[in-house]
Amino acid sequence: MRLRKSFFSSLPAVFVKESGVSLLEVMISLVIFSTLAAIFMGGLSTAYRIDLVSNEKYRMEALARSQIELLRASNYIDFSNPQHGDYDLLVSPEGFNIQLTVTSVDPATGQALPSGQDNGIQVITVTVSKNYSGSVNFQTYKVSK
Repeated sequence: MRLRKSFFSSLPAVFVKESGVSLLEVMISLVIFSTLAAIFMGGLSTAYRIDLVSNEKYRMEALARSQIELLRASNYIDFSNPQHGDYDLLVSPEGFNIQLTVTSVDPATGQALPSGQDNGIQVITVTVSKNYSGSVNFQTYKVSK
């Protein structure tokens, strides 16, 4: 046993047996444990956000591919006809937006034709976006048969 002065009072020293854990050691271990727990929770939060973004990107790509399949199954629309219609769009899930951009091109040069002209080949860009999550673009060709 050792003689130690009391920390909280000015009373004379008491005999203290040194066994167990001091308050300082408990506080230090709590700080270390809390720091490790905060790092672990931050890692879980980051992994969760990455999973959400990855899932949204996958859904946007799947919608774009489905839209392209719908375009391939539809008839060619001649844009030189002033009464032409538009290609059908998929019904997009809530929060998603699908856009089509159709550009008629010259088969010989691959250059875009002026509006109102169509030589039987079109470049169609499918853009799928989600609010505040970016977008994906796919291009395909549609040829008059």
